[in-house]
Formats: sequence, C-alpha cells, structure tokens
Amino acid sequence: MPGRLWRTSGFRLALGFTVLFVITAVVVGGFVYARSAALLIRQTDETIEAEIRGLAEQYADGGLRELAATVGGRSRRPGDGLYYLGVPQGRHVAGNLDRLPEVAPDASGWLDFDIQRFDATAGPDGGPAMHAARGRLFRLREGAVLLVGRDIQARRNIEAVIEQALIAGLVVTLVLGLGGGIVAGRRMLHRVDAASAAAREIMSGDLTRRLPDNGTGDELDRLSDTLNRMLDRIEQLLTAMREVTDNVAHDLRTPLTRLRARAEAALADDTGSAKAQAALSDIVDEADRLLQVFTSLLAIARIEAGSAGEHLADTDLSALVGDVAELYEPICEQHGIAFEARIASHLRAHADRQLLSQAIANLIENALNHGRPAQGSPTLSLSLSLEDGGDEVLVVVADNGPGIPAARRDDVRRRFYRLDDSRSVPGSGLGLSLVQAVAGAHGGRMSLADTMPGAAEPGLRAIVHLPAVRTAD
Repeated sequence: MPGRLWRTSGFRLALGFTVLFVITAVVVGGFVYARSAALLIRQTDETIEAEIRGLAEQYADGGLRELAATVGGRSRRPGDGLYYLGVPQGRHVAGNLDRLPEVAPDASGWLDFDIQRFDATAGPDGGPAMHAARGRLFRLREGAVLLVGRDIQARRNIEAVIEQALIAGLVVTLVLGLGGGIVAGRRMLHRVDAASAAAREIMSGDLTRRLPDNGTGDELDRLSDTLNRMLDRIEQLLTAMREVTDNVAHDLRTPLTRLRARAEAALADDTGSAKAQAALSDIVDEADRLLQVFTSLLAIARIEAGSAGEHLADTDLSALVGDVAELYEPICEQHGIAFEARIASHLRAHADRQLLSQAIANLIENALNHGRPAQGSPTLSLSLSLEDGGDEVLVVVADNGPGIPAARRDDVRRRFYRLDDSRSVPGSGLGLSLVQAVAGAHGGRMSLADTMPGAAEPGLRAIVHLPAVRTAD
C-alpha cells in the first residue's frame, strides 16, 4: 500500500504543495523574524543612544561629579537600564553594575554580555537568573569609563517565542500536508480500484456494468460520466450488431432459399427455354433485392462510422427539397396519389446533399409502400414540406394511411424490423434506419408522429430535424 500510495497523483500533488508551502513559510517566516529582530535591536540601540546623549549633556555641564550623580539616580530606578561608571584604577563610582563585563567591545564600543539579575525567572532557591544585555562603552576625558546598556532578555524571549512559533507552524504544516496527502491518496486509490474492478467486469463480458460515480462532480466523476456514455454507445452498437446479425440471418434465409429453389427448377426444366428464362429472371430479381439490402447496410454502416462528416457543406435546403418534390410529383400523379409540396424559402443547413436527398426519398418511398389507406377510405394523399423551426429546419413527409402505433415507433427504427401488416409489401426494413442514421450524421434526429391524431387512420408524419444555418440579411 505505501508504494501504491506514493504513486497516486493525489498524494504527490498534496506532498508537492506541502513542500512548496513549507519553503514559502520558511522564507516568509525567516524574513519576518529577521525584520522583527532587527527592529528590536534598532529600538534598543536608539534607546541607549538617547540615554548617552542625555548623560553627555550632564557630563558637559557638571563634569564627572554631576555625571556620577545622574548615573546613580538612574540606576536606582526600576527598569531595564544598566549603568557602570568607574575611575581608571577600576574603582566603581556609580551604576547598578558592580564591574565591567569581561567582553571586548567592537570598534564602535558596542558589546553584548550576560548579567545576573533577581526577577520572576529566578530559580526556586531564589538565586539570580542570567539575562542578556547590550550596551556601549565610553572612555571619558579624566580616564573614567562609562557603560550605558539595556537588559534585552525580554527581546530575546520574544525572539524565542517567534522561533518556536515558526518551528511549530512548520511541523503542523508538514503533519497536515502529509496527512492530507495520505487521505487524498487513499481516496484516489479507492476510487481507482473501484473503477478498475468495474472495468474488469466489463472486459469479462458484462456490458451493463458502469464505472462508479460518487456524485461529487469532480474530475473523476466527469471522467466516469464520459466513459459511461462511451460504454452506453458501445453497448448500443454491439446490441445493434447482434440484432443485425440475427436479422440478416433470418431475413436473408427466405430469399436465398427461393433463389436456390428457382435455380434448381431452371436446371431441372428440360421442356424448353421459356420457363428457364423466367426462372433466371426471377433469380436476377431476387439477387438485385439482396444486393439492395447489402448496399443499404453498408450505407448505414458508413454513415454511422462518420464518413458523412467529410462531405457536409452549407446547402440550400429549399432547393434540395424542391428537387425531390419535382422528382416524385409526376410519379404520384401517375398512380393517382394526391401530392402536395410546401417548401419554405431561404432555409439552409450543413448537409451532405446526396445523403439527405436519399433520406427524403426513403421517407416518400416508405409512405408510398406502407401508407395506403384501407379499402373504402379516401385515396392516399402525400405531402412533402420544409418548415422553419427556429434553431431547426424541419423536413416533413406526411400521409393519411394507417400510421404506426406509438408503442412501435422505436421498434421501426431498428434494422430489418417490419410491422406485421407490412410484411406482404416488398422491402427490407432498412428505410427508416437509414433516415435515422443520416439525420444523426447531420447533428439532427428523426421523429415520428400522427398526421391526424385521434382519427381511425391517423397517418404518419415523419420529421427530420436538422440544425439551421442562419445567414446575414
């Protein structure tokens, strides 16, 4: 576990930030400490310098006697002031220090030394405590020696408190940073292990398994959501592939059996060539229908693989739908079918002209083959319209036939699926699947609805929704 924990990005990230924060804290804390110590030293030195100036005035006015009186008076005051005034022979004249420190001053006369003082920090036996002190030493004209200083133990105590606070802060930062890294790393490991377990189940064949989602909305949840949607799509494709395989095996068995039977009949016929020619003609027709099925399957596969995106271009849908209407209007008139085209002008979309024309033609062929009303009903009427739907452009093919029950509309989108009433009509069950694939390749969708809701024969209204392209006027 420690090795795996170290390799987790969460632990490394937390550790990296901890080290960065510690370095920052050391730099900032060291700067604050140095500035604080320098400020305290400067304040002490300025206080000593001020006292020295005052004593210098006393010495200038009254000589050594006046200076001794002033030093004696200040020495008796409570506080941190330290004084020593002595004559050349080393005799103590005045001050609360009985002798000079055994420390050599620097070139300016400043020296740091230790003294013994009775205060609250003294030991239990009531003995003196060692204090730090700082002062400045002067040689007077008469050969006397003057030391003016301050007890700086309070300053040293403040510096010690700052040092202890900095060290404690660094220790707490390290502990919290490492603890946070361990918690983050273990949490990351737990989620990765859960995702790995789910992935192993998926690889073993359970395509319904999905990666766990904690509901926190973090980057791992977003990754899981993306992968789960990818798995949903893979499951849909594999399910569709299995369905296609089953449907191909089922739907092609009958035409292939008929094809073989007619070929055997043609071979067995020895009475003349007329029957053989008819049988061979039927064989060619069956072969053409099979080729059409495979052509449609390949077209759907290519579209779903994304090949249509290479040929998308800004297309005038009004002109495209108008061309399809001109193609089918005479065919409908020839068969006594009422045909109406309602095409809005100046509508455009990014489209593959050939694929979209084929999809619209499939919808019209579907209406012609399966939209005929029952006997005794009005003749088949068919409409093709192009409508402005705001952000969408709607290509609508509607008829007045029996329609498709709402519960079966998802089924008819599947490849090779055919309603019971339509099995006697020529077709392969791939028309609506192709339309749906084309709509998806264009970033749109296909929807099915009743033309006349509530009627005995509600008809079918097939709509291709395409994203609209707006051009500046």
